[in-house]
Amino acid sequence: MAPPRIVWILDQLGLGGAERLALRFAAAPLPWRIELVALQAAAPGALERLWGGQMAPLAGRVHHVAMQGLGDVGGWWRLRQLLAAWQPLLVHTHLRYATVWGGAAARWLGRPYVATVHLGPRPDRSRRQRLVAACERFSRRHAARVIYVSEAQRRSWGAVAARERAVIVGNGVGLPPAAPQAHPGQRRRLGLPQAATVFTTVAMVHAAKGWRTWLAAVEQIAPARPGARFVWVGGGEEWELLRAAAAASPAASQIRLPGVSSEVAAWLSVSDVFLFPSQEEAQPTAVMEAMAAGLPIIATRLPAIEEVLDGCGLLVPVDDADALAQAALAWSDSGNRVAAAAAAAARQRAAGPLSETRWCERMVQLYEEVLAA
Repeated sequence: MAPPRIVWILDQLGLGGAERLALRFAAAPLPWRIELVALQAAAPGALERLWGGQMAPLAGRVHHVAMQGLGDVGGWWRLRQLLAAWQPLLVHTHLRYATVWGGAAARWLGRPYVATVHLGPRPDRSRRQRLVAACERFSRRHAARVIYVSEAQRRSWGAVAARERAVIVGNGVGLPPAAPQAHPGQRRRLGLPQAATVFTTVAMVHAAKGWRTWLAAVEQIAPARPGARFVWVGGGEEWELLRAAAAASPAASQIRLPGVSSEVAAWLSVSDVFLFPSQEEAQPTAVMEAMAAGLPIIATRLPAIEEVLDGCGLLVPVDDADALAQAALAWSDSGNRVAAAAAAAARQRAAGPLSETRWCERMVQLYEEVLAA
């Protein structure tokens, strides 16, 4: 007899934090079969190329409904048919469109659903954006639980969160199997000099992630560390702007921009310092991955980042390239005991309260509470 199903619905299965968590949770040993539904279609073979071997354990459990937007009633009908065929115990929605349409389908079936909010509130300038935001808030108010990934994020939503059945379940991070030390050939494979000091950032490329501040800081660090390499892993709406600005930079020869990559763990394993200049965060998955990799972390002083690091990193003001550069120079000295101690403490924190195992346990407990209600 097939195990009962729980369905996760996401806007898409790109290389974001929510998507990485979805794949890992679905592959975990659980009392339910987890089905993953992406509203946006993916080209044949695209997910396998994007995620590599992580897709293998999920054969037959990843589905697409090819929805074209909020007004695509046909896409919602296909989603509804999937859920009607599966009769899941519970639906779990992630991100805006998934919460709107997934919540509507769950209500139509009379199934409980929970919604995870992965972002902070943002201004909705157009009429269409305001309509979608209103639909999302309506769906969240009717959810059995609304999951915020940090206390800082919940506070940022203010009165909206106060009207919901809000709970906080921070995301988890997987720990590398051994202390972070790259294989001798790993740097060569990734095109990095063996002796270089490697400063790495992992983030989507858009203005709120602070790439302009990062580039300004790199241009200050590079003359003092001529053998260093500066890596930004990630793609996004402003990747071409970053690429052009980096190519015109006096530090161009030291900058590496691999773009979208499923090899985040490999890039972290060859790194010496992690830089994170973001201007807004709900819960920084990339920072947690750097903690698990045992890297010294220099990040902006945002409430969600402070909550995750809990003293295990060096914080600088938002949008302050000078402070970021000075901190990077100080913490990249090989004899800096403070940086080494912070990195060790960060890895311990990633192995404990921020671990993927703890996150799975909290999620299972939440599901059981909802199903028992």
